[in-house]
Amino acid sequence: MLEVKIIKNNKFYTISETASICGITPRTLRHYQELGLLTPTSTNPNTGYRGYNYANLERIILILTLKDTNMPLKDIKNYLERKKDVKHFLDNLYKQKAALETSINIIKLYDAKNDVLNPKIIELPESLCLTKHIIATDIIEAAKSCHEFIYESLKSYKCDIRKQHSFVEYPTEAFINNEVTLTNFPMIICIPIDKNNPPKEAVVYNKCEAVSVCYKGEYSKIGIAYKALFKYIKDHGFTRIGNPREIYIEGEDNINISENQYVTQVIIPIKNL
Repeated sequence: MLEVKIIKNNKFYTISETASICGITPRTLRHYQELGLLTPTSTNPNTGYRGYNYANLERIILILTLKDTNMPLKDIKNYLERKKDVKHFLDNLYKQKAALETSINIIKLYDAKNDVLNPKIIELPESLCLTKHIIATDIIEAAKSCHEFIYESLKSYKCDIRKQHSFVEYPTEAFINNEVTLTNFPMIICIPIDKNNPPKEAVVYNKCEAVSVCYKGEYSKIGIAYKALFKYIKDHGFTRIGNPREIYIEGEDNINISENQYVTQVIIPIKNL
């Protein structure tokens, strides 16, 4: 965020001075006025010169603070005028925070050793998904099935993969003594879709908490990620309430990396007792 050093007084600032203090351009200030975000304290009827006071400066800094969160100017206007419940804006910011934290953890993995695992509590949003149940003979067939279903879904429906990742669920039968099986295993491919006019077969995944870890390494060794999560759940007295999920952040589609650099986010929905 911009650092702005101003002294509270009754002085009026010109548009150039105000822009300089706030680190923006006079054109931006005029644009904010056109959108109804900001009204100068005074406007000379003869020259059209605008005057801004300290309250205007505070308003501008608030606008810039909200803009730093990638909030569109239209939403900033609605927020400032309280045209929507504040909870609406908080929910969006929390989603951004979760996405940023996930991105930070993923990028950290590039310099991490493959056996460094740090489980964390995250919040899974409600999602509406197209699903496909299959039995995969091996990892190669599983990847092929995922790509084919994603391709079919993107062509046939309005999917929501920009806002929510597609993921794969692994039901209980995919594990033997908490060990993930890699041959003839069941999987459920899940593609988020738009909630407007969804097909009847769409499945609702409720909002909940989950334990998550980002795993770096070849998929054949992903069992260590599950061991870390199962141990974390047991040590903290949590209860599993859904199938484990995997989100494939980076893998075979990136020809510039080797298998031991693949990144997978492993997630287990929980109930916090």
